[in-house]
Amino acid sequence: MNKKQKEKKIQERKASAQKVHVIINPVSAGGKTGKIQRQILNTLERKIGKGYSLFVTRKPLEASFSAKKAIREGSDLIIAVGGDGTIQETVNGFFSNGYPSNPACQLGIIDSGTGSGFAQSLGLPPTMDEQLELILSGGTRFMDVGRAVYSDKSGRPSKQLWIEGVGLCFSMPRFPGVLQK
Repeated sequence: MNKKQKEKKIQERKASAQKVHVIINPVSAGGKTGKIQRQILNTLERKIGKGYSLFVTRKPLEASFSAKKAIREGSDLIIAVGGDGTIQETVNGFFSNGYPSNPACQLGIIDSGTGSGFAQSLGLPPTMDEQLELILSGGTRFMDVGRAVYSDKSGRPSKQLWIEGVGLCFSMPRFPGVLQK
């Protein structure tokens, strides 16, 4: 797709009645995301206008709850701004009882993590502008989703979803005699 075709797609997506929800984790990348949050919001407004909802996380699991609520309220596109952990949490919000809450809802990723491992494995462009352009031009791919079932720290059964390449980003219990990283 050439630049003119991409720009046309972006304009079409902007003009559509698409409902966009953005989740930002300000502590990702060691707090760097929080320091450039205004720049991130300015870029979003320049590219998609002010017609999006925003949630800034303050503690673990909020990205998941925010995504779940936004999907319930009709969002078509959820953009996660953060690192692998933020992406993993957001993915969990897409599912209810192990099934997608709305299979038509899409996840957009703006990488702002420490190592950018998942973004690199996807081959995402290096800049926020290019990543947002890719999201708005409809650049999509299907991803495998896995589910881990385990006992939490208090012994209760728990489960967590993750997408291929992100890994298991949750607290694992410590077992005596098992080497911990």
